[in-house]
Amino acid sequence: MKRLTPLLLLAALVAGPARAQDDGAKTPPPAPPAGETDPVAADYAKIDAVATKLRARPADEAVRNALLEELRTACGEFLDKHAAKASKDQLLPAAGMWFDLSLRRDDTIEAIKTRAAALKGLKDPPAELTDMLGKVDGALRAAEARAAIAPGKKAPNWTAQDIHTGAQVTLESLKGKVVLMDFWATWCPPCKALMAQELAPLHARYKDVAGFQLVGIGLPWRGDTPEKEKEFGEKNNYHWTKVFDPTAAAAEAYGINGIPFLCLVDGEGTILIAGTGGEVIGAIKDELAKRFGEAGKAEAPKADAPKSDGK
Repeated sequence: MKRLTPLLLLAALVAGPARAQDDGAKTPPPAPPAGETDPVAADYAKIDAVATKLRARPADEAVRNALLEELRTACGEFLDKHAAKASKDQLLPAAGMWFDLSLRRDDTIEAIKTRAAALKGLKDPPAELTDMLGKVDGALRAAEARAAIAPGKKAPNWTAQDIHTGAQVTLESLKGKVVLMDFWATWCPPCKALMAQELAPLHARYKDVAGFQLVGIGLPWRGDTPEKEKEFGEKNNYHWTKVFDPTAAAAEAYGINGIPFLCLVDGEGTILIAGTGGEVIGAIKDELAKRFGEAGKAEAPKADAPKSDGK
């Protein structure tokens, strides 16, 4: 899946330890008396210690995952104790890494809301923190939308324009059909591979089945346009329905932060299967075969790699 949202501050892991000296945005706390340890610096050192281990790039995935969880815990404990007293160079990495690691898990939505509210309440927060919290709010909306895109839930309606006819198309207008939605863009290599290897053969098999419709939903991310998508489809002989959502409202409604994303709904608009294209296409093909059986034509050979669109 092509990730679209950059990490908030997890890049700090490969940039080395945070600087100990603040840049003047906040008056540094007074130095502790001789012989005493600065508790803020001591707790931040725990974050740096875990980050150092991660910068070594452990090959064992289980070890890496354990370290990431340890990092999240260390950042959370630091923010609980020291958010109001930490320097900017401590606060921003700790908050950014905690949010980034937490946003990867859909079971932390309430914890993220609580943390964001606490940081918004800080006196004279750095501008970078305010900007970060705005991004967190957007990511939270996407996470809540993703939680609603699950089998058995009602698929959000959308409105988009057919890139060939200019006609307005809505999911509601396709009621009565099993609809496979493919969220994609012309610049996305995984999207192109999914089309060539899976969607083109699938369309060839079911294109004449009255109760099925494949719809490609193009998005404006990274400057994609209906014209680019139309040209790409024509060059590669992809003749299923394609629409363009100029505001990306559909992607937001489905909580999409990476493509290709597939969602299969039944005739009542109830979600059957949804997720990253390469991960769910097998289950989607099984579901379509179960529903339509021999009604579909024999599956066509998989297409060659898509032709260059010159973009």
